[in-house]
Amino acid sequence: MECRRFATKMHDHADPAKDPGRPQGPRLRKVKRDTVHKFLNQALDYYRAMDNFPGIAAAYNNIGQVFEARKISDSALIYYQKSLEIKRQIDDQRGIGNTLNNLAKIYHSKGEDEKALAHFIEAIQVRDSIGDLHGLASTLNNMGNLYVDEKKYSEAEVNFNRSNAIAEKENLIGIQQRNYAGLARLYELAGDNVRALAFYKQYSTLRDTVFNQDLKQQIADVKVQYETEKSRRENQLLRQQLQQQKEIQQLRSSNSKKERIQLTIIIIALFFAGIIIVLYLQYHNSRKLKNQLKLHNTQLESRVKERTLDLEEANAAKDRFFSIIAHDLKSPFSGLLGFTEILFSDFDELSDSNKKEFAGIIKTVASDIYNLLENLLEWASLQTGRINLTPEKLDLGNMISKTVSVHQLMLSEKKIELNRHINTLDYAYADKDTLNVVLRNLISNAIKFTPKGGRIDVSVDRQSGDSGQGKLIVKVKDTGIGIAGSDLENIFNLNKKKRT
Repeated sequence: MECRRFATKMHDHADPAKDPGRPQGPRLRKVKRDTVHKFLNQALDYYRAMDNFPGIAAAYNNIGQVFEARKISDSALIYYQKSLEIKRQIDDQRGIGNTLNNLAKIYHSKGEDEKALAHFIEAIQVRDSIGDLHGLASTLNNMGNLYVDEKKYSEAEVNFNRSNAIAEKENLIGIQQRNYAGLARLYELAGDNVRALAFYKQYSTLRDTVFNQDLKQQIADVKVQYETEKSRRENQLLRQQLQQQKEIQQLRSSNSKKERIQLTIIIIALFFAGIIIVLYLQYHNSRKLKNQLKLHNTQLESRVKERTLDLEEANAAKDRFFSIIAHDLKSPFSGLLGFTEILFSDFDELSDSNKKEFAGIIKTVASDIYNLLENLLEWASLQTGRINLTPEKLDLGNMISKTVSVHQLMLSEKKIELNRHINTLDYAYADKDTLNVVLRNLISNAIKFTPKGGRIDVSVDRQSGDSGQGKLIVKVKDTGIGIAGSDLENIFNLNKKKRT
């Protein structure tokens, strides 16, 4: 378990660019290297047993780091290569860039600069392609140091400057420090002592900044440690005082038998008093609960009665509605059957104009029956909750135009004049299907009950409310016979039968 926790903490920590705040060497220096090596080998065995290839690759990389810290370059090279092979197999691009950078440093330390340069270049390509700016800045710095060692100062300067541009943007103080040190060494070797001194000063300034940050952190850590120790000692002192008080109390209790008896009597009295109080509270709560249950039952009975009345009213309204629909369907069906009977029995004797006239009448009656059935189905869907209302922004003028066009034939046959007065460009917010049904019913009823040569006016007006939010008023006015004033108040009551 310890090796697993350690392996998680050490997971692929080969590149100091992963800490953007400050320069640092390998994290291994915080732990004894022998212990680190032991834990990493245990972690490697664990990952192998689990077939955890990312974990195996990370363990290989970190073991290579241990050997690199010990200056055992050949062993470090072997483990880095094993890590790189697995990372290529699992396509771990970030890990590939990291291990390529580590291999390049090993080759550089061994004097194999051509191999080092090739690995640095590949690491830069990988890290640039995945946007690993921290790793890219670090690798550019490492390649700059390689060029300095090869006395290729112009190439080194380019890499240091490119690395530093990324480091400044990403606030990578550690890499900035490494770049300033590299540039100072470059210009010193090139004989430009003025620029070398300038970059060394920048390096020193950053180093002092990091030192101050570390010092502040150490002071904070010491303060926390002091407060913790102070709290521990205060708690220890408090426990000692409590223990002393307990001992004093025990001593006092043992000094007098009379006091012990009195104390026992008091405790027994308090015990029985507590029992009495508990029994009383239980009795009181029981009565309170019964009253609450009684009230709750009364409320439930009242709700049941109300619900029963609602259901009875709903059933009565439904029965009445079906009665109305049946009556309205019976009349058009009688006419439909009559005309079809005439067509069937006297088809040969009827003229073409009569046949066409009867066919038109049958079509109109069938259309009316269809509309009645459609209204019935829509009402049934609404009652069973199968209509899903989806409000949206709607152009009322456009919807009215489409509804009118559907009834254009009936308007032409009855020579009815239909005028539209759209007095606002505002959109309505409503369910489209429901609004279509309402408009269709209003306009079809207006056409139905308007005599030939009559007139229908459809208007849309905006009415503003007190809150500033307006509403749209749709009016359908016709020259039909209308509804008697005595019937208007019951127009939406299904228990009352209406006729026009």
